[in-house]
Amino acid sequence: MSLTPAWLSHPLLQQLFELARKCGGEGRIVGGAVRDIYLAASNKIPVAEAKLSVPDIDMAVSVPIIQLSDAARAAGLAVYETGLAHGTVTIAADNRHVEVTQLRTDHNSDGRHARIEPTQSWEEDAKRRDFTINALYLDADGRVHDPQGGLADIASGQLRFIGRAEERLAEDYLRLLRGLRLRAQYPGLWMDAADTSAMAAAIGGLSGLSAERIAAEFKLICAGTDALAIIAEIRALGVDRAIFGHEFMLPAEGAAHLSPLWGCFSFIEMLCLLTPIGQREPLARRLKLSRREIRQAGRLDIKRNQKAVAMLGGDNWQQAVYILSPDALFAYGEAIAAKQIALDGVRLRHIVGFQPPACPVKGGDIQKAFGLSGADIRTKLAELEARWVASDFTLTTAELLGGNG
Repeated sequence: MSLTPAWLSHPLLQQLFELARKCGGEGRIVGGAVRDIYLAASNKIPVAEAKLSVPDIDMAVSVPIIQLSDAARAAGLAVYETGLAHGTVTIAADNRHVEVTQLRTDHNSDGRHARIEPTQSWEEDAKRRDFTINALYLDADGRVHDPQGGLADIASGQLRFIGRAEERLAEDYLRLLRGLRLRAQYPGLWMDAADTSAMAAAIGGLSGLSAERIAAEFKLICAGTDALAIIAEIRALGVDRAIFGHEFMLPAEGAAHLSPLWGCFSFIEMLCLLTPIGQREPLARRLKLSRREIRQAGRLDIKRNQKAVAMLGGDNWQQAVYILSPDALFAYGEAIAAKQIALDGVRLRHIVGFQPPACPVKGGDIQKAFGLSGADIRTKLAELEARWVASDFTLTTAELLGGNG
């Protein structure tokens, strides 16, 4: 089976293939870019068009990475030593970059780190990879090399560890999350009982992973097409307790209720929906998320105005959205997950598209009308804004100021 994607003819890739040949070896594309071509061709597993047309490219080469790097620089290409200790560099030209790694074998892994030794054997390089479908190599002529039976697994829709699952997981426990992530991203992939049992037995190793690696994988899980089904599986396995220290708040039935609006949320909103109040901001800090995400987690880490939340399901939903802004959609999701209100597709579209009006009264108006200052202005403004919202946004400035303006 051979497929030739349009991106294989990109000048940078062709130049790298030629440089590898001039150095006395060969370059092949490996990993997700190749996997996605064959998954899509199987017509069993849906693959996003963007992943097919402009994929992230990883290349493996059978020559020393320093030798290839020197050749690339001599050819005028930009070379970034993004992972030289692991035999990896990033080579770029014309707004395109390729991650290039020398063939290698891994030894004496402790679940996070391994001693790396270079090799010239494509078969040995394939053995140290995680899943068979990630060990497909595409050469410069568009021929696929399949040393671990990945094409057969794609044909059956199976996600299978290379060799013994216990060994692959012990080498790097992140592979447990990666397996869940791939199944979230590619609905229809399945794992056999032996591999899933090995994953369940390896959960204790997750505690040794860095926060950054956990967060990166979990973001991809949450963004997956089948995210909620995999999140329910994470909860059943106890992965949530191992990496986050708490059980997800979202039981299987809650996942079904949230499915139509899950994709409307940002990652931090998804994470907070799964996390009990009081633990949301601390978790964002523990995962070393961005300052913006930590601030948002802090804003979401409160018990919401329950009267306003209930209004989201009623006729006065616009008032509720204004009161709960900018987190009205999140509050709607919380209420649906908790079965406080039922999901309404029309209401969801209204909440997403609602543009809150501007309050007609400002602080300067209050200062002028009532002669107030400082905190008293804020108190009065809140009072008048509440009256304006209760009027369904109809009271005018004059009516709110009561003739004092």
